[in-house]
Amino acid sequence: MKKGGKSFVGFLSVVCACLAGAAVAESKTWTGGNLNDAAHWNPNGIPGANDGVSLDGSKGNPVNDIVDWTVGYFYLTAGGSAGKTLSGNALTIKPYQSGQNALQVDSTWTFTQKVTFDPSLFATCNIRVFNRAVMTFSSEVDATGMTLMGY
Repeated sequence: MKKGGKSFVGFLSVVCACLAGAAVAESKTWTGGNLNDAAHWNPNGIPGANDGVSLDGSKGNPVNDIVDWTVGYFYLTAGGSAGKTLSGNALTIKPYQSGQNALQVDSTWTFTQKVTFDPSLFATCNIRVFNRAVMTFSSEVDATGMTLMGY
């Protein structure tokens, strides 16, 4: 009985560790300035692989100077300002939940860098464009192995 209990606890530990790896670590909001500066994010710190990112275009046109940047989801607003551009290094969006809004835009945004949707955790995600928003990709979009659902 004691041995079986240890096995069950060990199994639960492995399951919890796997589930924790797929969860969003934190939702981060850009406060303006350099994306690669921890002080320009709320809460403080550059978003990592499972973090959700919110960029408000009223803070300026963000330049992605982060090399190999991977995030869990990417939400963009213009904050009442005209169309905005996200430029710089490539961006990878790695959805942490099936069917989630991996890329959400509520205003006009142009992406001038490569955007990759990574299907390694979940192979279905949503791209949500609302409020008559326009999303333009003037560079490569790689969605190999991913089902992108737009609404």
